[in-house]
Amino acid sequence: MIDVRLTAKVNADSWFAFGFSDYGDVTAADLVAFWTSDGDKHHFVDGHTDGDGLLLPDPQQDYNLTFVSEAPGHVVLQFHRAFDTCDTNDYILDNGTTHVIFVESDSSSGLPFGTDVTQLRHGVQRTQILKPEIASVDVPADTWTFDVKLPE
Repeated sequence: MIDVRLTAKVNADSWFAFGFSDYGDVTAADLVAFWTSDGDKHHFVDGHTDGDGLLLPDPQQDYNLTFVSEAPGHVVLQFHRAFDTCDTNDYILDNGTTHVIFVESDSSSGLPFGTDVTQLRHGVQRTQILKPEIASVDVPADTWTFDVKLPE
């Protein structure tokens, strides 16, 4: 399982989505959407985008929301999911570079599903979520070593 704590700077009347993709694109991506409807009801739905960027709900819900906190201008979510959900719509998390993506709507009008997310504000951050343990190597005392450093 991976546990995620996400702080998003978003407007209270907008919805947003967070997730993963193979190449940092918002098309053919694994996303989870969050929004708050009238009556302060929170919605957290596992979804994905098709090849054209349309956001669709997944038949199998694999993200589990455990905490929500909202304040003016931001929301904090805590959730978890398996590294490999065995769902063809979900990204398999491994120890390589992971493209973390986000999408934010400009309003809360209607449900996010069926929306072309390529037309909305979106972005990507590349990171290595899982870091493999690298065993330390015993180096003989007479081994010559050097450091390579770049300015800044």
